[in-house]
Amino acid sequence: MITERDKRQLASIIAIVKPANSLEARLEKLSEEHRVRYDIYCWRMVQWATRINAMCPDDYEGGIDAHLYARSIDSKSYEPRLDARVQMALFGPTPRILKTASEDEAMRIYKEYCDEQR
Repeated sequence: MITERDKRQLASIIAIVKPANSLEARLEKLSEEHRVRYDIYCWRMVQWATRINAMCPDDYEGGIDAHLYARSIDSKSYEPRLDARVQMALFGPTPRILKTASEDEAMRIYKEYCDEQR
């Protein structure tokens, strides 16, 4: 027989293993439509990475991971993009840092955003 005490202990263990604001917990909260879009994005990302890895020269400085990163910031690489609605559901609004913001202000805005993701 499962008691209330057992249920509370199990809930506290789950909270430690999978915090409520973790990415895994947020993925579980996605609607069915958003989950399908996320799964398509993951599949496309694997296809893209496989294609880019096949083109990576053996002597590329930094190896395959560095090559993937370099291609992801290359505007001509056509890296898959996560649907904006799914991105919003997973991560919330993207922080806006104005060009006129000081370095300290930009750092504060970014740290607040990172703290919200925990």
